[in-house]
Amino acid sequence: MIRGIQVKGKELKLTQYADDTTTFVKDSASLGKLLELLDHFQQCSGLKINSTKSEAIWLGKYRNNCSKRLDLKWPQDPIFALGTAFSYDAYKCEVKNFHEKATKNAKDV
Repeated sequence: MIRGIQVKGKELKLTQYADDTTTFVKDSASLGKLLELLDHFQQCSGLKINSTKSEAIWLGKYRNNCSKRLDLKWPQDPIFALGTAFSYDAYKCEVKNFHEKATKNAKDV
């Protein structure tokens, strides 16, 4: 019931590394179902997401959506998932994902 996004013909819903989890959902209904599932997981396990660290961003055709659904942070600045910046501003993404990293790597050499 949770629909992910399409990336090169494959559905992507979840990425995880150590204690970092990033989810990708196709629409608001899927986001609601995801949060219901996480709430159920919390009730069963006693574990819960850290809402102070949880951020959301609309992507693709929804990027101009202004609604701030549910109890999530919807920042205008880039958010990071496993070191990759996502933003509404393509220039900020380019700076964060390429220019800043290239400059840092050049200094490290």
